[in-house]
Amino acid sequence: MITRNYKFHHIFATLIVGILIGSLLFSKKYATLFSKEVSWDGEGDLCQKKFILLTTERSGSTWTCSLLHQQKGVSCGGKPQKKFDLPDSEILGQYSEKAKDGTIASVTWQEYQKDLDDAFAEVCQYNPEVSIGFKLMYNQIPPQFLEERKLENYLKDNGISLIHLVREAKILVLASKRDVKKRKKQY
Repeated sequence: MITRNYKFHHIFATLIVGILIGSLLFSKKYATLFSKEVSWDGEGDLCQKKFILLTTERSGSTWTCSLLHQQKGVSCGGKPQKKFDLPDSEILGQYSEKAKDGTIASVTWQEYQKDLDDAFAEVCQYNPEVSIGFKLMYNQIPPQFLEERKLENYLKDNGISLIHLVREAKILVLASKRDVKKRKKQY
């Protein structure tokens, strides 16, 4: 029963990712949902559509980002990882460490905004495509920037789309955490 449901959720998640990709690329100028053809008028149009994959750990975000990255015209992540043949999708990982050690509240908006801008610049430098993005964990956002709506305004002002990934099947989250402990490595 779990296997059958897992396959259903896998197919459903793949469909949702396909719809998200289509919405990222949808325009007369770019690809449509069912077309792999992506064209642009020149380099000026590369890296113009931006997205953030907002998520929690063990949600399937690395897998989702790798699916997004495999689509023509979409890049999810920056510098290549040493372990995998995929770009590093979690560019702002240093903020997870700040959250763990309790120093995330001391981050200034100017510092955080620069890091967001630098993250998009990294993706554009290493993997320039029509639509670019990376994943951002909830704990990597200083809470004061949510309360003050600075992050919300940054997203609006820069035309950045937000993909909110939630793994609702708690049993799959627990199984994923168990697998990490068993393997003694993240992926």
